[in-house]
Formats: sequence, C-alpha cells, structure tokens
Amino acid sequence: MFITLREYKDALRPSALLCSPTPVLIGTAVALRQLFDQGLGPDVRFWLTALLCCLTAVFIHSTCNLANDYFDGIRGTDEGRSSLSGAGADGSVPDLPRRGVAGGVEPRKVLLSTYFNILMACLAGLILCWVTGHWWMILVGIFCLLGAWFYTGGKHPYGYRAMGELSIMIFFGLVGVLATQYLETGSIDRHGFIGALVGGLICIPVLEINNYRDIDADPLAGKYTLSSFIGAKGTLILMGSCYALAVILGIVESWSLSGGSLAAAWPRLLCLLPVLVMAVATTIASCRNRFSRAFALSGYTDLLTGFCWLGVCLF
Repeated sequence: MFITLREYKDALRPSALLCSPTPVLIGTAVALRQLFDQGLGPDVRFWLTALLCCLTAVFIHSTCNLANDYFDGIRGTDEGRSSLSGAGADGSVPDLPRRGVAGGVEPRKVLLSTYFNILMACLAGLILCWVTGHWWMILVGIFCLLGAWFYTGGKHPYGYRAMGELSIMIFFGLVGVLATQYLETGSIDRHGFIGALVGGLICIPVLEINNYRDIDADPLAGKYTLSSFIGAKGTLILMGSCYALAVILGIVESWSLSGGSLAAAWPRLLCLLPVLVMAVATTIASCRNRFSRAFALSGYTDLLTGFCWLGVCLF
C-alpha cells in the first residue's frame, strides 16, 4: 500500500530537487545585505523564517516532481525512459534516470506520496505565515501548489506547451527569491530583482537537460517543450546562455555593490568562479550526452549558486 524509500527517491527525482533551496538562499543573501545597509542584523525570527521558506520550497518542488512522475507515467510519456526498463538489445543500459510509475511503481503509491508532500508544504507554509504575520502569503502558496500540480496535471498541462522555462523564471526566480526577501525584511529592492533573475536563469538548465535528452521522444507522446521547436543545438545554446547570463548578472551585481571599485569587487567576483566552473562542466556533460552526470552537476551548480550569492552580497 505504501511506497518504499527507494521507490519514493526514484519518483522524487533528487538531482532536480537540489535547486529547491537556491532561490531561498539568494533571497536570504539579499535580505541580509538589506538589513546590514540599514544598520540592522538578523535575529532568531529571521533565521526561522529562512528555514521555513526553505522547507516550504522543498516540499512544493517535491510535490511538482512527484506529480510529474505520476502524470507522465499514467499518460505513457515516460514509457521507456527509466533505467528500470532494462538493457537494450545490445545488452547496454541507457543513461536514463530511475522513474517511479514508469519504472513499475504502482501509480496510486506515487499519488499518495504527492498528497503527503502537499500536506507538508501546507503545514510549513502555514507556520511560515504564523511566524511572519503575513497571512495573505497563503494565496502565493496556493498559486505555487497549483503551478506544481498543473505543470503536467489536468487536461491541458502547461508543461506540455513549451512553458516550462517561463514557470521556472516565475516560481524559482520572482516568487522564490522575492517572497523570501519580503518575508525576512518586510520589503524588496532592486538587488532582490537581480537575484530573482539569477535564481530563475540558473535553474532553467535543469529543465533543458531533461528536454534535450527527450527531444525526439517528447513530441511522440504529445509533449511539446521549447526544445521541440528550437532543436537540439538551440537547446544547448539556451542552456549555456542561461548560465552565462546568470554569471554576468553576478558580475554586474558585484561591481555595483562594490561601488565600482575593483579592489572591493574582487572577493565577490571570486565567489562566482566556482559557479562558472560548474556551469561549464554541466554544459560539457550535456553536449556529450552524459545525462546522469549532467543532472547531478546542474543540481550542485544551483545549490552552489545560492551559497555563492551570500558571498556576493556580504563581502
């Protein structure tokens, strides 16, 4: 009746889940900078808010991943896309991820797990509203959960209509970063909007790797991603461009926060170097069709970006 831990992990898509804390980390970095500029500092409530924002983001994203596994699985979209499907005719096992429903897990188990994650997201979100006093943020939480569900759910999933990139910019960028900053400080500023752009851009390549891998199979299943229209080469260019723009925005923000002084900017610029290295490694792995490695690297790149943005804002 209940899903096993291994089946839950397969359906959860943990590599993609690594980007969940990224917008919260970026929003927290911007919020800290805002407080320090005002001569203030973080208190216990600030850190509790940051923790609850992170938990809420993780549970909403996990809801999306589990719902994707369920709906793609029952529609047959993921058919043959799991390493659990077995070896090919030549005996080799393709470089494919493990899936829940497509890997043979009973759909009802994955659906129940999705409901559980919705419940946990609601619980974390309600506690967050109680701690901050911003009860109207419940509407934002509902909007995020609906976005997670209808990405692949419903009669007309927007994830099947080349809107995945836009949804990432909205949920991982604008909503994730700006909501975190607002809940922690009570306001947002231009640094928050720059961080929001970075949060969205740095997370888009996770989707592009998935779309690039399935670029031929998706249209056959009735799923039309942006990659279906721009082609394989265009997808790789888009992925590299998102990484490049995120790093460029980081450079611009570092220069701005340093008052145009190179001597003051170089510690911040050094914080961006690990992100650049990881982004290049992820892009190379994708070009070589090493998808498992590319997925893992992209997740670590996103997480690393969140921590590095703390350095950009605070040094």
